[in-house]
Amino acid sequence: MDKNLTAQPENKAESNERKLADLFSKLPKQLQDLWREKTEAMGLEDEEAIKVIEDVLRQRAEVKERIFTRIHEIESPELKEEVRGVVHAVENTFGDMNYFVGNGSVAEVYETPYSKRVCVKYLVNVEMAKEHGNNFQEEVGYLEDM
Repeated sequence: MDKNLTAQPENKAESNERKLADLFSKLPKQLQDLWREKTEAMGLEDEEAIKVIEDVLRQRAEVKERIFTRIHEIESPELKEEVRGVVHAVENTFGDMNYFVGNGSVAEVYETPYSKRVCVKYLVNVEMAKEHGNNFQEEVGYLEDM
């Protein structure tokens, strides 16, 4: 049998690259780009980056679980459906320039599709937010200016 026809086992580096690409694909597009840049900037090897992205996905799943647990507690079917729609809209507007309002060094702000009066602020630099975060009144002022 020809050696070239035999399947070569995937080496560890290729396996890690494939796994990392698979993990990134589970994030919304804008978060994929953000976390790719972040893990590259941190100089992480693929195995370390895999752990970081698995942690991000785990945290996102935990937040979703908490949200949907609360939604199930809502008695009104109409309100329950409306809240599901809001959660879906919030999850899917990040990175969509049709809804982009503005950004700063800490976050990006997007309108929601269901209301021009409701916006969502997505933190893109948590460390800076912790260090230089504004109080609620300052944030409201910035958003009113937009």
